[in-house]
Amino acid sequence: GKAIGWPLYRIYGGREQNSVPVDYWIARMSAEDSATAARRALDLGFHGIKMKCKWEDGNMADRAFAIHEVAPEMRIVLDPNERFYNVENTLALARQVQDLDIIFEDPMPKDESWQDYRRMKEEAGVLICPHLQNPSQVIAAVAARAVDGINVAPSGWPFLEMARIAAAEGIPVWQASNVDNGLFDACRAQASLAAGNCTLGSDLCGNFAHEHSLLQEPLVNDGRIAATDKPGIGVELDEEAV
Repeated sequence: GKAIGWPLYRIYGGREQNSVPVDYWIARMSAEDSATAARRALDLGFHGIKMKCKWEDGNMADRAFAIHEVAPEMRIVLDPNERFYNVENTLALARQVQDLDIIFEDPMPKDESWQDYRRMKEEAGVLICPHLQNPSQVIAAVAARAVDGINVAPSGWPFLEMARIAAAEGIPVWQASNVDNGLFDACRAQASLAAGNCTLGSDLCGNFAHEHSLLQEPLVNDGRIAATDKPGIGVELDEEAV
């Protein structure tokens, strides 16, 4: 991109949106600490917050309502990494929080039939969004009408392949993360800008979770990563930090 003076999103097929949303992240913690974290996220300009959890915690609903109380406009993502375990647990929790703006990401293990996910989608009253690894999974999930959205694991061209399959059925996606450094977050964001359906809060949190992003300027502002016309991935290294 730098060699030919193009931003990477142009190489990916062109910019389809001017910015992409990014969610704040928190780990497993108490309802009180979740509320404190939500206040911090709100002060930093975020519009969504993702919390790690599992069924054994027993306090997911309390945490969600504590967050909602201090940040009522903030979307909440519950991510148990499949550790709600089954449909019954998932639906029981969904009934407690269905009045909130909430996503269940990967609530339980996935199988080839997608029937359990379809049942959750039809009955839960919250958005059901699996974390998927390859295009064949997206095709199967879309064909089964089993998902409201998708957290797309790969970056770059594989992300775009999966996002565009989902877009054919009007399904929104977001970009996954490995809590990467600022350079990789910026690179992932370029693909997100080229996907018009990447409208759910992406997990590009490494740039603000680490001690230093290695970037000269903050990547996330007001809970979004904005497109620029700069070539390549659109950022400059802080050489002193490097």
